[in-house]
Amino acid sequence: MSALAALALAQEISLSGPLLGASHDAFDERRTEFMVDMRMPVRYGFAYSGVVGAPEVSYSLGIDVDVAPITKNLTLDLALDFESNAEPQISSDDRRSSIGDVALGAGVFYLTDADVAFGVDVTCSITYDLRDVVGAGFAARAYVYPFYVRIADWAEKKDVMTAVRSSFSFWVLARAYVTHDGNGPIVAFGGAFDLVRIFALPYAVALSHIK
Repeated sequence: MSALAALALAQEISLSGPLLGASHDAFDERRTEFMVDMRMPVRYGFAYSGVVGAPEVSYSLGIDVDVAPITKNLTLDLALDFESNAEPQISSDDRRSSIGDVALGAGVFYLTDADVAFGVDVTCSITYDLRDVVGAGFAARAYVYPFYVRIADWAEKKDVMTAVRSSFSFWVLARAYVTHDGNGPIVAFGGAFDLVRIFALPYAVALSHIK
């Protein structure tokens, strides 16, 4: 699902959902009905690579889509990650100075009644260095959103600050590499902001006002 699809979903919900004055009871009732939700976190953090034996800087873009309910608050999600880990202490001529991954997997996402969300994704990735594809990686990522709001729930309030606050998260990652450049683990941690909640949701509401 693309960011444009998320915009269309949020806009449709905002046009058909309750007014700004919806009660808290109505807000909770929406959660009993499963609706597709998505996140698009831009991540930044620090890592240690067992392949090169040195610290690295980690950048990544993720796309997480909740696709099926497990319980009222727990959903199954699909995860797609584009990740790059750069080694600033290694010469840029060394093909291992930057190692990237394109990862695909699945996980679970849990939203508490206090709007704190936790997620865990397990992925397999194609791994490449500066020159070519060199192997594969197997990873698990855990993350937390301290103030999470689903797209459908946010559309009832249409508050920009709620969307911005909901966008921030923190994450940790562990990945095992099997590559031509060497085998070993990488551990990483950092923070992220969600493009859907910072840009897409306010934009969708702006479109609804134009109509």
